[in-house]
Amino acid sequence: MHTTRPLKSAWLVTWEWIGDHAHVEESEKIVAVLNYRWSSEKVRDLVEQLYAAFKYGPSDKAAVAHNKKTNPYCAEFGSISGVPWGGEVMCGHNPWLYARSVKNFRVKVRDDGTQQCLWEEVPRPNLPQSRGPTEA
Repeated sequence: MHTTRPLKSAWLVTWEWIGDHAHVEESEKIVAVLNYRWSSEKVRDLVEQLYAAFKYGPSDKAAVAHNKKTNPYCAEFGSISGVPWGGEVMCGHNPWLYARSVKNFRVKVRDDGTQQCLWEEVPRPNLPQSRGPTEA
């Protein structure tokens, strides 16, 4: 057994879901591992394209290619206390694609050839609570 050299930082795109009806096989859960230098906007655009590629039929793909406004599932940044945050991107319904920055991404390769991906989630930042307007 050996483990690949860890990526100190990377964008990880996975399928997420709620309920057994939307379950994604573990072997298909990881959709992409992207360079940490990619901007959140570039990741958002790719995640939106990936979702369309996996989930839309040919006519829906053509409609979105013709007019992006027809896309029923545009990728969106996460938010913290109502403030958009580029550290995560979500796209889709159930299952949906979830992209976020992770650290120490590595692959454990077992003797039988099976592989297990391991990583550490980067905690979401905490924004200080607003105190409201101050009086002068």
